[in-house]
Amino acid sequence: MSKLNDLIKSLNDEQVDALLELNRPLRILAGAGSGKTRVITGKIGHLIENEGIHPSRILALTFTNKAANEMKERIHNLIGTTPRFITTFHSFGVRVLREEFMSVGLTSAFQIVDTSDQSTIIKRLIKENNIDSKLKDKEVIGYISRWKNQRLEISPNNSTNYKEIQIAKVYNLYLRYMKDNDSIDFDDLILKVEDLFISNKDVLIKWSQKFEYILVDEFQDTSTSQYHIVKLLLANRGCLTVVGDPDQNIYSWRGSELNIILDFEKNFKNARTVFLNKNYRSTQKILDVANDFIDKNKMREKKDIYSDTKSGASVHVKEAASQPFEAKYVSNKINELVNKKGYKYSDFFILYRNHAISRPFETSFQNEKIPFEIYGGMAFRDRAVVKDLSSMIKMMTHGNLIAFNRVFKHVPKIGAVTVEKIFSLAKSKDKTVLSLFLEDFDELQLISKNLESFKNILITAKSEIDSNEKPVKILQGIVSGLGYELQFNSKSREDEEAKANILTFYDQLESYIELTDGEITNTHELFISFLQNEAIDVTNAETDENPNKVVMSTVHGAKGLERRVVFIVGVNNNVFPSRFSKISVNALEEERRLFYVAITRAKEELYIMYSVGTFSHLAGEVLSTSRFLEEIDSKLYELESNIFYHSSSEMSSKIIIPTVEQKQINTSSKEVVKGDIVEHAAFGLGVVISIQGKFISIAFSDPKYKTKMIPLNSNVWWKSN
Repeated sequence: MSKLNDLIKSLNDEQVDALLELNRPLRILAGAGSGKTRVITGKIGHLIENEGIHPSRILALTFTNKAANEMKERIHNLIGTTPRFITTFHSFGVRVLREEFMSVGLTSAFQIVDTSDQSTIIKRLIKENNIDSKLKDKEVIGYISRWKNQRLEISPNNSTNYKEIQIAKVYNLYLRYMKDNDSIDFDDLILKVEDLFISNKDVLIKWSQKFEYILVDEFQDTSTSQYHIVKLLLANRGCLTVVGDPDQNIYSWRGSELNIILDFEKNFKNARTVFLNKNYRSTQKILDVANDFIDKNKMREKKDIYSDTKSGASVHVKEAASQPFEAKYVSNKINELVNKKGYKYSDFFILYRNHAISRPFETSFQNEKIPFEIYGGMAFRDRAVVKDLSSMIKMMTHGNLIAFNRVFKHVPKIGAVTVEKIFSLAKSKDKTVLSLFLEDFDELQLISKNLESFKNILITAKSEIDSNEKPVKILQGIVSGLGYELQFNSKSREDEEAKANILTFYDQLESYIELTDGEITNTHELFISFLQNEAIDVTNAETDENPNKVVMSTVHGAKGLERRVVFIVGVNNNVFPSRFSKISVNALEEERRLFYVAITRAKEELYIMYSVGTFSHLAGEVLSTSRFLEEIDSKLYELESNIFYHSSSEMSSKIIIPTVEQKQINTSSKEVVKGDIVEHAAFGLGVVISIQGKFISIAFSDPKYKTKMIPLNSNVWWKSN
């Protein structure tokens, strides 16, 4: 029996239904941990093996290289072949533009500018054009992306806001720079393809006819332009399956539109939906909390995920007396589970709303000798050495200022003033810096007498490129000529890593050439193709030799992952949900979806952590309980409040024990009713507004504290006499 048949037999009824439906547009609403990847890969295998569709005529789109590579590997293991077009939206955009570059006003050597290069370009444009130097490049990049995706015609004359007037100036200079330098950014990989398919019917037909079936993973994260590309390729055919979960839509800031997945059946004729609600990851007690919580959202498809694992630990909510105590509790619990119950450090996730929360946990883990890593380490392509090597290639293939500016930092006796003079001369002659060195070197010598050896490096490299020498040999010659490796001669770990990164870069270049399988023989074109591929490959996240570590991550960074034990930390008002959630109902609902994603990462145990009583600049107030805890039925978790540690490291707390099966809370020590005056250790006097489950709502007399939800049996408040 084939592996494909074995897979299909192992699926539940809903999964099989989703896999076999081929005759009309299908939306699979897949809850967290419901085995959606098995369904997608099984469906692709079924299309090839049982429906006779050639692998090259299937297009499967997703959002990360990691997801695409996992899909390819699973399909290859399943049927022994790998479809060519299992890819990300951005990689698909590159493929289209490589073939259709002339139709969008590019050359075959177009450059893809990443966010780091964008920052460099923007800083330079601000400086050269005397625009307000207080503008932050990251903020400008955000405006540029937003305006481009909204298809806005931006002019400084159209705004009365000073900052937007300045950014509008940069925006138009940026667009001109990109056009003049044959460059595109990540947004263009989508927008230019969308425009091309809309404006050029012949090109659209060509690409539409390539594919007999289209699948889209993580459909809840689709932007309007990505959706348009898919719909244009379909050309009114029904050969479409999309998979996603509206409750995990957490990327609106990247342009995703929740209504795209919610309105699927309205937008596609004869469409149907299959729900995958069985969860293969978490215990039912964890899922009960997740279901109860996310049901507070209005913009969703009603569904409850369930598990066959009915047993398991109760969900724990822990209130600490301070952030260090919160971190201390987590450290102690991890050590307890590792030392007494056989857990590994790699079984734990520490999840937070943003990285600003991580510091006390880092300190506590270091003190307790707990190995940890912060997930989402620097990608390989973003490391300084890799940026330098890429710039060495770019200066030969494109000759642009950004590349030369980086390389010049490694040329002896060439300072910032000399570099600016070289760039000014190139601009006045309307030439690239490379052309200046090769054609007008006499004029460059008037600027500096220290450029001769660098010129010789360029001449040699240019000659070798024209002679189609091996790319790695050419790059090694540039590195050697600059004496680049000599700066990493110490025995420090940093220098050893830098040298290793240089060698790894050579390996990547060689591997890419092998992958082209002789299709590209021209060295100049090989370099360009390699750079284009590297610009969109973000799979090379930093790894470590010791995988047995506690992983700390933002919730965004942990999406799609799971661990046996999850601690969601910093669950405070104005932290999680963030203070920006007050902007709109939509913003608050997205924060709920983010918290839901955090909950559903846990397989066996879930701890929801927060601290109270100390002022937080992040929250903009004294830390208090998150409104999200108020929204969860108090019967679904156990609460332990006012955790603190003595100097002996012995823990103390006020314990409240309450699940559906256990005793109800004894509140006789604090018999309060609505209207009673109470006093809080940090917030002062207040009036009881309501009592809701395990929490009491208090309106404080000090207006800066407003109304707070406080655990009913916390020791930080008492009834006033």
